[in-house]
Amino acid sequence: MQFFKFSLLFLLIPFIVQANSYTELECLDASYETTISHKGFPFGLTQNKLTTSKDKCVITIHHEKLKFIKDQWVIDVCREPVHMKKGAGAVEVIKRDGLCVEGSKSTYCGELNRLKVLIQDDGLIFAEGEKEDLSSDHGKVYCAFSVLQRYLDQGIVLSRHGGTVIPMPSSSPMPESNTPVNDPAQTPTPAKSEGNTGSF
Repeated sequence: MQFFKFSLLFLLIPFIVQANSYTELECLDASYETTISHKGFPFGLTQNKLTTSKDKCVITIHHEKLKFIKDQWVIDVCREPVHMKKGAGAVEVIKRDGLCVEGSKSTYCGELNRLKVLIQDDGLIFAEGEKEDLSSDHGKVYCAFSVLQRYLDQGIVLSRHGGTVIPMPSSSPMPESNTPVNDPAQTPTPAKSEGNTGSF
């Protein structure tokens, strides 16, 4: 009897976990605001705060450190070209200018890396709850972070219409890799050898 109870519980775990998770469309359609705070440097005397506000496609990240160092980013993941707006007063628009690779010195890549580090270090690490639960703080921050990664990192413009999350290719310039494109005019062709019929 004990074995039967244990095996039944073991079989139900995937369904319980799946019941608490959310889909990409639920994440994209969600609207919420959550604030994560934790004691920061020096000596835990100050609070670091990360506020994540999401209104369907528009995600606002507000970060406060030492009460007077404040940053804000507004990103609309359904709007082209791929870009982010930075600043609480005067707004600076930073457009995606290509693929961000290690060593990139573009303003966009630097700002993207800074934003990702802040969300991870002051949001995901300190948020309560599970990432699969959209009603928890961790689920809310994780939802926004995953959508931002698709939009800002991969350059995929999302759409809420049509019943599913539809990735739309961005028209922003975006090289797929750092490998040079081979020019067919410069590609050497194998030399024909006389007497070879080409059969194996």
